[in-house]
Amino acid sequence: MEKEEIKGAPVEGVELIVPQRHVKRVKTALEQRKLLNKKKGIAQLYDAKTWGSVNEQYMSIPTTMIIGVIDNLEDQNPIPPEVTYKYTFELLSLEDIKGEITAKSYDVPPEDYEPWRRNPFLKAVKESLEALPPELLESLGGSLNVLISDFPTTYTIYRPMLLLPRNRFTSSYGSTLSHALLLHSPDFQPFWERVAAAVGVTHIAINAGIPLQATPLDTVPQNVGGTPIENVFRSPRDLTPVYGFFGPPPSAQTLSAPSTTDFDTALWVTSTQNGIQQTWAPLYTMFSRGNIREKTRLLNLPSVNTSVEEPRGCTAVDLYAGIGYFVFSYKKAGVSKVLCWELNPWSIEGLQRGAKLNGWRTKVVKSDSVRSQPLSESADVIIFPHSNEYALDDLAQTRRITDLPPVRHVNCGFLPSSKLSWGNAVSMLDREFGGWIHAHENVGVNDIEKRKAEVVTEMEGHLDFAGLRGEVRCEHAEKVKTYAPGVFHVVFDIWIGRTESLPIS
Repeated sequence: MEKEEIKGAPVEGVELIVPQRHVKRVKTALEQRKLLNKKKGIAQLYDAKTWGSVNEQYMSIPTTMIIGVIDNLEDQNPIPPEVTYKYTFELLSLEDIKGEITAKSYDVPPEDYEPWRRNPFLKAVKESLEALPPELLESLGGSLNVLISDFPTTYTIYRPMLLLPRNRFTSSYGSTLSHALLLHSPDFQPFWERVAAAVGVTHIAINAGIPLQATPLDTVPQNVGGTPIENVFRSPRDLTPVYGFFGPPPSAQTLSAPSTTDFDTALWVTSTQNGIQQTWAPLYTMFSRGNIREKTRLLNLPSVNTSVEEPRGCTAVDLYAGIGYFVFSYKKAGVSKVLCWELNPWSIEGLQRGAKLNGWRTKVVKSDSVRSQPLSESADVIIFPHSNEYALDDLAQTRRITDLPPVRHVNCGFLPSSKLSWGNAVSMLDREFGGWIHAHENVGVNDIEKRKAEVVTEMEGHLDFAGLRGEVRCEHAEKVKTYAPGVFHVVFDIWIGRTESLPIS
């Protein structure tokens, strides 16, 4: 295969023709998605007959989006992988003004189109493909340029693993290459080895969404908020390792009762956000990079900082702790102790390892031992490895044998809704000082205000059921990220003031 095949005729880029009153909005939307072609620049259009009326100026805004044929909106040219023209307005949240925006194509010179010149991963792919035996490369079909375009331009590195998005390996136009690479053919291991070495990793995997439904492997206890058919462990069932040993394959045994050897032989990867290290086994545990917005908010939340500064300090509770997503933000903010409930043994192991990386001490407490053993006063994070259904009893026993600072924050971070844990959360807050419940929900974009009022009403109902009364209000509704089209992951910050027992009638 000749290297000259990389060069070719100019491809077509997209320019958006926009009324001047919308230019700022469109430009901002493109910048946020890193789709604005700053090199070409925004230009005025003076041909009013073609691009509007003499009463309004139109501007040409060049994008970095590439299409094959501008008139064929069904074309799914593979570059870039995140965008085809037909999805432009939905992607940019401009659907309400799409009728006022036109598009035209412009020629993109090949030197601007060669993504491997600015993408370390694609550069490694190109060089690794070129190093394959010619007959093996030819068996894949297509030119080198086409083969490279089958690979994603986006990727994530969690040391020591390179994680690639699945969408580029399931498309029809990349099926030949996809099958060859995903079937772990020994012929292609040298290819992945070269790629791994070039980007500085030892393992490579292809990502997949976390299935919400359980499989026959999930013969495990259920948490509050789970159902018998739900993947309550949020295990990454469909992650596909393509290079390197990731550990023992998931089974009913390794999922619910892993051995020390299972933990020690598994691959553990790390990520650092806000100066906080987290670690997990990608074959067994999910990691949500998009939660950084909420982690950062908790780290700087005035109500957390105020609680930390009180003379006795404060305790935070996380009823769905995972690998420490929000636990570590509380600790870094200065919270005295964090009490955690978590079912997944792999998440508990990650929580302990992550705490150690950050210099925090953990203590795992079984249900029977909390009643008989004093907890170490030096433990920063106390972990209960069972359902949060028993959280109230665990807390009561802990208070009897440990001088625990007031519980001021309870985090309920389960999706699509954490509402089945709210009854326990209400009763866990300190009755004298009150505190905050951070309730996670999936909510339609147009229903957030309505849901805010409903959450307050439901919290009041839980207070009443517990025989308590006190002020309840929603101080804030934080939109964390988009969960699905038209649906947001929202956190409701619910304040519950000092409570007292209802009079006996």
